[in-house]
Amino acid sequence: MACYIASTNNRFYAALESTFGMARPWTAADRCSGLRLKARQTAVIPQRKDKTGTRTYRGFESRPRRNTDFEFLSYVNGAGAPGSAPEHSAFFEAALGRTPLVYQGGVISAAADRSLTLGTGAALVVGQAIAYQDEIRFVTSLLDGGQVLLNAPFSGTLAAGGGIGGTVTYLPSGELKSLTLGDYWDPAGAVQRLLVGAAVDELSMEMNGSFHQFACKGPAKDLIDSITFEAGMAGVTEFPVEPVVEPGAGAPIPGHIGQIWIGPEPSRLYTISDLVLRVKNNILMRSNEFGSYVPQCFSAGRREVTVQFSLYERDDEISKMIYQASRTRTPLSLMIQLGDTSGQLCSIWLQGFVPQVPQFDDGDGQLSWKFDSSQAQGGTDDEISIAFA
Repeated sequence: MACYIASTNNRFYAALESTFGMARPWTAADRCSGLRLKARQTAVIPQRKDKTGTRTYRGFESRPRRNTDFEFLSYVNGAGAPGSAPEHSAFFEAALGRTPLVYQGGVISAAADRSLTLGTGAALVVGQAIAYQDEIRFVTSLLDGGQVLLNAPFSGTLAAGGGIGGTVTYLPSGELKSLTLGDYWDPAGAVQRLLVGAAVDELSMEMNGSFHQFACKGPAKDLIDSITFEAGMAGVTEFPVEPVVEPGAGAPIPGHIGQIWIGPEPSRLYTISDLVLRVKNNILMRSNEFGSYVPQCFSAGRREVTVQFSLYERDDEISKMIYQASRTRTPLSLMIQLGDTSGQLCSIWLQGFVPQVPQFDDGDGQLSWKFDSSQAQGGTDDEISIAFA
């Protein structure tokens, strides 16, 4: 028997649920790396106001309602191979809602700046990503003759007959999906935990640290453990058994590597010092109904996609363009690529956001502009795309 349990002896699993709050047996493919999983459950104890003739609390003897929430933090890992889903795929799908779009790649028929004609161009949709060499770009419109217009040009020279790489793209949807999260420890006799009905209320991604990171947090239906488990909880007869433990496959994308394109006619920006992207789903749990101890389902409110960033000011055209857009409330497109190696690429595209007027920060040796949370906009479920290649 160990005298304590090391915090490194921890493994995480994540799987999408077909029915809210109903767990399913794990597979080895459900394992995902992470920095931490915080899970908190509190009992909602009503306040007794009856006169008991004493100041002593007499207690609450019935089963109270339970509120559960979670926060999962991890590095942004590459997919390993173009056209493959990353190990954290379930989190991104739960946060945005739509089943990911898989593009297996194609061949260039013709190319001119941001316009491409592909043999499989008809299979692409607006907001979907394609890859070329070590870069990702997004389709902004579908043109006649199988042409697609991209959000920014590729750095490499495109020519007929060249190959386009595969991608997996996550897009928003009106409906969201719930997760089952597993929290397993060594030794086997330690308390193992299961979060069911976990809904991603907020997805955040931070760039330009040691490694790029993302976090998911939100409410959940219930927190179940291996010690107090009873048959029937979460729709299973026994606590889900962990698959055979195998080494994790993911590798984090270095935090200082990537590129950013911004503007109506996108230009590459080199002066970003930090950036945080947030997707807020404004989730409401159906948790206050008569006869229920835990939430029965959830619904998503208006989606809020915001970006907060800082940059070093220069007397160049791109800095002036961003400042002018903030003053005139003009939407700008924004693409952020993390990584520079195929199989280790993640990219985010906002088709339009209005930057807040920047704060001038002269506390350091260089003048910095700090842009507070600026909200993205779009038509219908199209304000953000996240892709891996």
